[in-house]
Amino acid sequence: MSDDYLTIQFPYRQGDAEELKDQHLKAFENGDQFNVALPFVETSVGNFQISSADIPEITGMSDLHNYEYETAGDEWNLMYAPMVEYYLGSLAGLADGTNTESGHPLHTLIDVVVTGYKATDKPPLAAIAITPPHEHHLERPPFTAKSLAHDTYDHLSWLSIFTPSMVEYYGRETLLSAPAWKVRELTDGAILIVCHSDITNWGVDCCDIAHHIGLPWYADT
Repeated sequence: MSDDYLTIQFPYRQGDAEELKDQHLKAFENGDQFNVALPFVETSVGNFQISSADIPEITGMSDLHNYEYETAGDEWNLMYAPMVEYYLGSLAGLADGTNTESGHPLHTLIDVVVTGYKATDKPPLAAIAITPPHEHHLERPPFTAKSLAHDTYDHLSWLSIFTPSMVEYYGRETLLSAPAWKVRELTDGAILIVCHSDITNWGVDCCDIAHHIGLPWYADT
């Protein structure tokens, strides 16, 4: 399988998957940085295909306990929870040196992710990018029903947005001081972390960043 692709995932606890996808597309249509040509969002680093479905249809989590979890006062079930996914089928635009519009081409990817995070009436439970070796390694995704119930990730992804409730759990200063390539605080208090900038080498070890935050790196799981 080619390693020349990237997926970005936005899980939600409830809502209609198609309506959520439409809100994502509308957010790009309302901006002036990107062009929408359904079902794609056209950017200077490539075209992102936006789709939506129930979480199990996208993640392929094999074990039921990844989908269901009960706390003392709440029950989490992701079996029919919706997810919006962005698929970038080629990384050539991200690996092609300097993007004159926004400096480093990964800045455009970050803008795409942040636009998606802010697109819906209620923000997603999480936002992560899945790289090819991460996907090949997955037995469970970076989030499970149990992790989301406790406002945490199961493990660290190459790119992650820590929602405000996650920031409260891990600690704002801990996240802002992570030794990552990019750390950005969003207007709602969420924090985006991109571990490294070398998309031609997905083998870069990000254990130091994960352990700084208090998470395992995906290769540790």
